[in-house]
Amino acid sequence: MATSIPIVRTRKEFWELMERHVSKTYYHLAEETKLPYEHNYLKSYLIEVNSLDPRAIPMYIRQIKLRQTELSAEVIPTDDPRLYNVILIAKTRRRDKTSIKRAVFYLEISPQSPRFWVFHTIEKSQTTDYLLKHLILKPGSKLDSPWFSTALLLDFSEKLGELRGLGIQYKYSEVFENWFEEEANKDKDGGFEELPEGSISPEDIPFTEGIFATEFTMRIWGEVSWRILRKFIEDEDLQKLSAISSIGIKREEDHEKFIIEDITFWGKFLSRGTSFLEHIKTIHEIESRYFRVLSEKIETELLSAEKSNFGYRPKGSPFIITLKNTELTDNPKFFDSFVNKIFSGKPPFRIFGIKSKVAKDEYVIYGTDLHNGDPIELEVTPEWITIHLRSIPNKNVCGNTILRFLTNIQRYYDPQAELESEENGPIF
Repeated sequence: MATSIPIVRTRKEFWELMERHVSKTYYHLAEETKLPYEHNYLKSYLIEVNSLDPRAIPMYIRQIKLRQTELSAEVIPTDDPRLYNVILIAKTRRRDKTSIKRAVFYLEISPQSPRFWVFHTIEKSQTTDYLLKHLILKPGSKLDSPWFSTALLLDFSEKLGELRGLGIQYKYSEVFENWFEEEANKDKDGGFEELPEGSISPEDIPFTEGIFATEFTMRIWGEVSWRILRKFIEDEDLQKLSAISSIGIKREEDHEKFIIEDITFWGKFLSRGTSFLEHIKTIHEIESRYFRVLSEKIETELLSAEKSNFGYRPKGSPFIITLKNTELTDNPKFFDSFVNKIFSGKPPFRIFGIKSKVAKDEYVIYGTDLHNGDPIELEVTPEWITIHLRSIPNKNVCGNTILRFLTNIQRYYDPQAELESEENGPIF
């Protein structure tokens, strides 16, 4: 499948292409309220990296083995050693049919830290999300998304521009889907009356007995966003649903040069405006804020031993997530399902572990972070989760594991969950 997206040879070509594209996108939306056929938003994906050279992507991606899909990549350098063209391709064979997804990305290595990459693209989201998912989610990939908790997204909305949009996605039912199915199946022969075509069937109604809410999704754009956000912050019941999944901000240098960003909790930026420079500034500012949390508040607290005059002494402290959702306490039968689901090794938590039930309401997990193979130990109760992540000599242990775990706990179980370390107190 051919693509009309150009390959850039210089940083100047790349910059001019991006500037034209964001300006054209904004013009079409402002004048025509829609984009023309095959014109897509600029999308930028911030990626956290551990020890991978961009030139090794083709060899790396060939090692990803999928049942029906063959992945390949091509990396084309530019005149700038921090900028590459990356072409990702996925060929999927089902019976006698083959479908191909192909996209061109422009990979920038952050000038602030080689730990962060940005994949820019003007291809379709459906294709680019799919291809990058496979690149990142391979076990041991050493690639991960940044994970913006509710507190971080609120901080971005207050400090980086004018709030223009808000997204909330609370997905509680996905954590307990197997348990819900079992409970719902008990009522399958309960004599539901026949419903007309197009109506909600009994199978579509989640089991909600004794549950505050199973899921909630909301997306809003406009000046009313702040008023809606305040309602969720101030109302005790709405706080239980306020898993912020995205924010929209407008950032401007002046009235002529601005960018409007939609920023998701997993580091995807969708942009339109009149200034690509403002887009890059936004990404770099968020990257800097995120890196400070990782380097100053997380990775300084990894457990280790340091030499002293009397031998070795412990250094660092565990991290504690305090749970305000009382569902696991009020409904103890959910607890086993909660632990089994979260530590299954599947996305988005990506932690697989041996689970040892040491009490009726406590598990100890001896786990592995599938992102990079780091060992991790957790104590899990209905009221709190303690995380022990150890610093390993001659190995870059990744504190991103902690923020991924917190962000997804907020999204799938408790939007009010809070993170702290025993040494330094609250992280946010």
